[in-house]
Amino acid sequence: MARDVQNTLLRIFREVGNKTEDEATKLFKDLERQRRYQADVWS
Repeated sequence: MARDVQNTLLRIFREVGNKTEDEATKLFKDLERQRRYQADVWS
């Protein structure tokens, strides 16, 4: 499910934020690095 959430956020960044694939990925990684996005997953 975490992968689905990540893919959905990337799609939102592209479609709503008018970002390219690379820009969306960079934005996502920046959010992780700034600890503004954290995945709470378990298995």
